[in-house]
Amino acid sequence: MHSGLILTCFLSVSADNLFNYKLYKDVLDPEMCKLQVQSMSHEFYDASFRTPEGILDGNFASLGHYHQCLAINQDFPDSNIQGKYCLLRSHMTLPIIRIPTLAGVSVSEEKLTWTEMTLPPRLMKAYASQSLALAVCVPKTCTVDVMLAPYARNPVVNFNYSEEYCRLPNDRPFVAADYVAIFVFSLIALLTVFSTAYDLRHTLLLGKDPKQASELYRACSLYTNTRRLLAFKKPRPIDCLDGIRSLSILWIVLYHTYCTYFFYSNYVVNSLEAFEWSYKRHTMWIISDTVAVDSFFTLGGLLLAYSAANKMNRSSLLKNLHKFYMGRYIRLFPLLAAAVLLQASLIHRVSDGPNWHYMADRVELCRRYWWTALLHVQNIVNSFDMCLPQTWYLSVDMQLHIISPLVLYWVWGSRRIAYTALIVPIVGSLIVTLVICFRFNFITSRIALSANQQQIREHVLYYYQNTVTRSAPFFIGMLCGYVLHVYRGKKAKLPWWSLVTCYTLALVTLFYAIYIVHPSLQAGWKDHFSDNIHNSFRRVFWPLALCWLIFACIHGFGGPVNWFLSLRLWKFVGRVSYGMFLYHYMVQYTFAGAEVVPVYFNLETMLTLFASDVMYTVLVASVACVVIEEPFFTLQGLLLAGVFKPQQKQPAAESSPAADGTSSLESKSVPGKSSV
Repeated sequence: MHSGLILTCFLSVSADNLFNYKLYKDVLDPEMCKLQVQSMSHEFYDASFRTPEGILDGNFASLGHYHQCLAINQDFPDSNIQGKYCLLRSHMTLPIIRIPTLAGVSVSEEKLTWTEMTLPPRLMKAYASQSLALAVCVPKTCTVDVMLAPYARNPVVNFNYSEEYCRLPNDRPFVAADYVAIFVFSLIALLTVFSTAYDLRHTLLLGKDPKQASELYRACSLYTNTRRLLAFKKPRPIDCLDGIRSLSILWIVLYHTYCTYFFYSNYVVNSLEAFEWSYKRHTMWIISDTVAVDSFFTLGGLLLAYSAANKMNRSSLLKNLHKFYMGRYIRLFPLLAAAVLLQASLIHRVSDGPNWHYMADRVELCRRYWWTALLHVQNIVNSFDMCLPQTWYLSVDMQLHIISPLVLYWVWGSRRIAYTALIVPIVGSLIVTLVICFRFNFITSRIALSANQQQIREHVLYYYQNTVTRSAPFFIGMLCGYVLHVYRGKKAKLPWWSLVTCYTLALVTLFYAIYIVHPSLQAGWKDHFSDNIHNSFRRVFWPLALCWLIFACIHGFGGPVNWFLSLRLWKFVGRVSYGMFLYHYMVQYTFAGAEVVPVYFNLETMLTLFASDVMYTVLVASVACVVIEEPFFTLQGLLLAGVFKPQQKQPAAESSPAADGTSSLESKSVPGKSSV
């Protein structure tokens, strides 16, 4: 598979796997191996490789039977034979592939069977540097060389291979991170049980008014927090933001489904078909999902300016600057910290399979670089060794919030000064982006067929995860938020021709941002000037069009667009979207890592997997919001309000952080959503 497409789906570098390598060495016993080889049952051969299914369609993997191999445990008079699963890499000599047929052939037999075939030209061109992935099941006392000895001795064909990894049952040792995770999550579970029991006893068994219950004792209650999660306010003009936020996170999950199952962490029966499908025009609606992240940047800037312009002034901003920064950090912290801890520990033990080493790499990176995620510096420090790769967005978002007061300070002046202060960073970002793009001649997309490894790395490091080059949508969102503030309580009046013009320009701009990458993906594309222009303006046009749709929806010009974006369905998805953003990769890699056979690629399969991912991700995100995030913010509110000190009981509307039934989840759990 093309290296650019793999890096696009999930940036990864080599990392030490989290397996007990000492165990693999300790079980080796050459003398015992000789005895066990003579007594091996056909289960060993049955669990080993055959000719890969669909090899002419690009499948170069035969994964055998992973669980059958590790389940082998046979007692003999002198020994106990247990299975060991190993994956080999055999480099091909194109155009002819020769593969030994291992199933059913004993190491003592002299007659060997080979599968030989000539690859079609299009396969040779796309997979010239690929290698065969072949699984072998051997007794744990043996090395792979023992099983493949007949092929190594064959004078006709030189079957070269290298051992990628071997697996044994119970080869994942417990480490300190596991014990920390068990303690932390057990404590959370214990608090949840006691808090829920108190809440149910007070409300249901005793039949008392919930307002009379202690907010402290029921802070972790599943009953109360779930009701808050599922309670919604009456419709508001700004509800269209829920639809934009929800569709954006679903778009991101869809693209990562496409990447995770079909390219990065799994093997595909018809990978050549999937590869060619990725470069067709009608698939750009999936490939161009990166603009969905710009939607989050836009919403973050919009809500920041809209809220700050109404609730603060220059004096309060400067006086409470430390609270401004800490408030933003704390809003992101609970679910992020839980995700980092889970990724560094227990997620490594929830499943297993021949692809599990990809998940192990993620676990290892989290154990080494967890601090870069929590400090929001992943896009600067160890950019290619991220604990949670998708959280580069949080790092950029936090950095933009750190510099945002330099712009907010001028918002409370005259409108001319405010507009100037908001437009200057947009223009500055655009100029800097143009200079950087023309300096490096970035590719438009990291999956471009003409891209090499160096171009892909430069694109990621200096453009895709660069705070400056990604800042334009954030500042455009701030400008839009200020415009909405100016029109707060008013109804804009626009002639019909201007509405038609604005909608036409917005739709054209949205389609441009999605489909403009298609020509640059094709082989032979070398128009660097066009790439530089597209890279510079694409992330300006998208938020501008988005801001117009938001403005139109809020001021009554949205029509069916506003109706769709304001559906109550999006409110729930919007509330858990931050959790979905953090946990969807774990869900996808858990299932992809447990796959035991190559998957078949088509749109129907991808959408089915996407629906499954969304269901499990929403479930995990909802649980995380109810048992981690909401209790955290409730306790934080009680601490800040001094509720732990004796005081007069206040009405629920004032004392409860969610007295109106909306839950603090609505304002604190969404990527890019800010409140001051």
